[in-house]
Amino acid sequence: MVTSLPKSKPLNWNEIRTLFRGAWVELFDLDWDWDKPFPKSARVRHHASDRDEVVSMIRKDGEIRDAVIMY
Repeated sequence: MVTSLPKSKPLNWNEIRTLFRGAWVELFDLDWDWDKPFPKSARVRHHASDRDEVVSMIRKDGEIRDAVIMY
């Protein structure tokens, strides 16, 4: 379990798509619009161009509850 999380600010989905285009991202602190397949906003904890690399980062730093990985 992670005891502290990065102090990143929440980003809306368009900002996440623009800033992390072509990358896998681990998102937490999500505000989800359940009518859409993506969150309204979230904080980015990890990102990488390779999914396995993001999973490796999560394993190293510890999993957090209610986080999702998206591409």
